[in-house]
Amino acid sequence: MVIAWGISLVACCVLLLAIPVLLEWRAGTGLAPSIAIAGLRSVVQLVVVALLIVFAISHLWATLLVIVAMFTMAVLTSVGRVGVSRRQAPMAALAMGAGLLPVLAVTVFSGTIPFKGVALIPIAGVVMNNIMSVHTLGGRNSFRALEEQHEIFEGYLALGLPAQTAAAQVLHPRIKESLIPGIDSVKTAGIVTLPGAFLGVMLGGGSPMDATMAQVVVLLGVLCAQSCTALAQYELIIRGRLLRDDLRSLFRPSPAVEATQAPG
Repeated sequence: MVIAWGISLVACCVLLLAIPVLLEWRAGTGLAPSIAIAGLRSVVQLVVVALLIVFAISHLWATLLVIVAMFTMAVLTSVGRVGVSRRQAPMAALAMGAGLLPVLAVTVFSGTIPFKGVALIPIAGVVMNNIMSVHTLGGRNSFRALEEQHEIFEGYLALGLPAQTAAAQVLHPRIKESLIPGIDSVKTAGIVTLPGAFLGVMLGGGSPMDATMAQVVVLLGVLCAQSCTALAQYELIIRGRLLRDDLRSLFRPSPAVEATQAPG
């Protein structure tokens, strides 16, 4: 499918952006500026990225540089959405890297995709988009749980449980909440949605089986990456390594809790 440049394209894009902006402004949600900025920013970013990718797919070092830049932006975006300080970006990168690296390693070393930019950039981009969503959703859910159930958390501490165990009791049920959207997306692929890799191969002249196999690899890679990232993030949070600053006091027992834990 080729969309020709022209006045109709410009009008279409303006309307598609204006409709949600006007609706959110009318509803008073405060999201109108964010939607407008996101839309305009995407245009600029995609133009720049398109030019870079043309060069990057021909040079492996440039491919790796693009992937690192994409990953860095994904980490910083998720850190901002979750609400942790930039100082904890390395911990967020560790959790998200735990999802990205296994997928790239398995797909490349198994020979499923070549170690070339034309294959690495698309699959890395899809995976990073999904692990960013899981990391953001998981972090926000976990921190909300610690806020809402801080008395239960402190109760576990008062019973003598370590902070890590107490946090695990509160947060373990929340793991699945960040994974359910991704699982549902995979379950409904081909029924509710027609994924991009599938359509891309089909429209590019590939056979139905080629399109199916390409999309299966992407979908299974997304499942793998999301699960690894969600669990890595969970482990970092319960250990107090990845926390909002206002929640760190929960992992330092209050004097009353310390008194109950003191011997004799």
